[in-house]
Parts: sequence; structure tokens; C-alpha cells
Amino acid sequence: MSDSFIARSTPSSGSLIGKLPDLLAKHSDLDLSLDQDVIPVPKRVAEAFDALVEAATKEAGRNRRNTAALITGGTDTKHPAIKQWMDAYEFFVGWTHLDRFHDQDRALPSDEELMHRLRVVEDVIEVRTNAFFENVRTVADLLAEINAMSEGES
Repeated sequence: MSDSFIARSTPSSGSLIGKLPDLLAKHSDLDLSLDQDVIPVPKRVAEAFDALVEAATKEAGRNRRNTAALITGGTDTKHPAIKQWMDAYEFFVGWTHLDRFHDQDRALPSDEELMHRLRVVEDVIEVRTNAFFENVRTVADLLAEINAMSEGES
């Protein structure tokens, strides 16, 4: 439903996370769980964490820009519909990936809550698809008119 797409940046945060165990194994004397305010780390470890934070920040921005393109058809990442969509998205992902909240004892959402979240999704999709379906109706009307004229000529 989006007219634009923003490519993923590389390296991804996931690939950088995958490299951390090997890097930390090379610095086995490093204890990141020390009970102190400041823990000195080797430069390579600090650079790896810095790259990870930078990649995650880029990914979050990209995801938000892609969401803006999908939801509004534009680039305004502060549009109120973006927050509504992201809240609905997080709600449904939270319930489809139950392990995200495995340590929380939570009740199932009410029917009202589900309907509210579904309405947000429906409203966004309806707004973004209205132009398409209006064009389909226009083409159908034109075809009916053309076919009626053709039948009248026979």
C-alpha cells in the first residue's frame, strides 16, 4: 500500500548482536555485570556497542519512515495516525508473540479493546485504499457506458 520503500541499512543490529559473544569471549576477563557505576571496557568492545546502538537507531528511524509512507503516503513521521498505527501494531505483535511478555501475568484483551485496535487498522487501510477503489468504480462505470454504446450500435 506504500508508494515508497526505504532500504535497510547495513550492518543490521541483528548481525552486530550476533558478533558480540565472540568479541566478548576474546575479552573473558571483562565482567559487564559488576556492581559499580562505571565499567571500563576495551576499545573494541566499546566500538561494537557504539555500532550496535547506531544501527538500532537507524533501523528505528527507517521503520518509522516506512510506517509514515504506508500510513499517510508521505514523510511526516509525527503524524498522529503513525502513533495510532504503532500502538495497534505493538498490541497485536505482543499478543501473537506471547514470549514477549512471558514474565507478565496478563488477562486477555476485552472485545472492546480488540474492536478498538481493529478499527484503527481498518481506518488506516480504508483511507489508503479509497483512491484505488474509487478508480475501480470509475473504470467499471466507464466500461458499462462503453459497452452500452457498443450494444446500441449493433
